[in-house]
Amino acid sequence: MGFVGVQTGFRSAGRRKTWLPSDRQGLQRLEESTGLAFRFIIGRTNDKSKMEELGKEVAEYDDFILLDIEEGYSKLPYKTYEPQSRLLGSGYFLYAYGPIYALSADIVASLVTLRNNSFRMFSNEDVKIGAWMLAMNVNQEHNRNLTETSCSSTSIAVWDIPKCSGLCNPEAQLLELHQQEICSNSSIFPSDDKLLSLV
Repeated sequence: MGFVGVQTGFRSAGRRKTWLPSDRQGLQRLEESTGLAFRFIIGRTNDKSKMEELGKEVAEYDDFILLDIEEGYSKLPYKTYEPQSRLLGSGYFLYAYGPIYALSADIVASLVTLRNNSFRMFSNEDVKIGAWMLAMNVNQEHNRNLTETSCSSTSIAVWDIPKCSGLCNPEAQLLELHQQEICSNSSIFPSDDKLLSLV
């Protein structure tokens, strides 16, 4: 899979709508048909209202990489370097990263049958599973509705994207989450405890 990073800024919300499909399903179809992942690359600002507006756009379209550097035209070289380091230096497959994953019983049975030294091992188990699924040519579905930054009726995991891959302070945050009615009355799982379910 290739990666296309589109440099953008806080004043470019209107122009962003001309680049990519305006819905998550359309973006997923585009990525599957081209073999490319498309993301807008943007930094941060101390302007809280701008960050709130960006947060709404990120939540709606899910097509951003937020970098922990100051946003600005003069920062373009740093923005280019930063996603390059994250995407290439990490060795992650973009679609193998996340707090939870589910495998069908058939896939698990195939993994057990094929268990031998031909499987490449990675340091992170989500990357490892993603790479194995790529080699097995299985149908993959990326559903962000299951993992969100706060509890919802559809989520089964909560994580602090983009600050942490799980919860930044799980001991305290889990207590806070479970004090919320929507969390305590649903099947929310802490994202630090990866969930492998057979469906």
